[in-house]
Amino acid sequence: MAMLAAHFSRDAQPLGLEFGIRLTRAVKADDVLTMRWRVVEAKWKASLNGYLVKLEGRASNAQGENVMKSTATIVVMPKETHA
Repeated sequence: MAMLAAHFSRDAQPLGLEFGIRLTRAVKADDVLTMRWRVVEAKWKASLNGYLVKLEGRASNAQGENVMKSTATIVVMPKETHA
């Protein structure tokens, strides 16, 4: 969740609506993990003044084995400008 917030907040104002996380394999204390998110849908939602974005994510260990699957729905709105 923090990865999405950090990425989208650079240029916009994100708001998390829904997150799902499923752990699929045990992770050892010294494992190195790689996390990836993929946008699967983005559509303008006028009532929210932003894009409704659906994402799928996964984490894999150094051996390439998936250890986590995730989904997210967020709203990405323009950043407010202060005069």
